[in-house]
Amino acid sequence: MAENFGLVSKRMKPRLRLLIQDNALKLITVGTKLTEILYIFCGINTANEVQLADRIEQSAQLALT
Repeated sequence: MAENFGLVSKRMKPRLRLLIQDNALKLITVGTKLTEILYIFCGINTANEVQLADRIEQSAQLALT
């Protein structure tokens, strides 16, 4: 955007482009790590819920017999 107003010299354009690409990669990496943490968190919670449901079902079957 700064290029449109003549604020960035021609010598700085490649460096600016590299900085933008580097920051984009950092954002992707951070996003990937956060997504991975959320998947792990949701997976653990789902596994706990499944175990809880199994225990409730087993106790209900024992109560009926």
